[in-house]
Amino acid sequence: MPNFSDILDKPASGDTRPPPIPVGTYLAIVRGLPEYFESAKKKTPGARFTLELLQAGEDVDPDELEAIGGIANKTLRHDIWLTDESLWRGREFCEHCGVDVENLSRGQAFEACNGAQVMVEIRHEPAQDGSDAIFARIAKTRAVE
Repeated sequence: MPNFSDILDKPASGDTRPPPIPVGTYLAIVRGLPEYFESAKKKTPGARFTLELLQAGEDVDPDELEAIGGIANKTLRHDIWLTDESLWRGREFCEHCGVDVENLSRGQAFEACNGAQVMVEIRHEPAQDGSDAIFARIAKTRAVE
């Protein structure tokens, strides 16, 4: 359990934004069941998966990886929108996780992804609020070869 007093007693002036996870391909594992939510702006329903990075691919810059302290305990969110136009992405993600979706409901298939390994491609995107922040996002997934 964190000691909140120690954390809150530290000066705030030295806080800096850490660099984003470097662009490239990573082996990841799905940690836990998806969280179901609505987007803040359009109220679009979605399923949010937590992916923990396990290994960086050869296309990841080692200097940038060192600058973030490696990938130990680094996680990313992977949101899948649950609209008629994008439901195929959920099926595709489950298949990339090695889930046989035949005869499963969407919810059952999503839950079966827990603990599965999947390859992810990370890209950088600017913040949507107009600030100079850059965020690491999952651009696409694929099955582990």
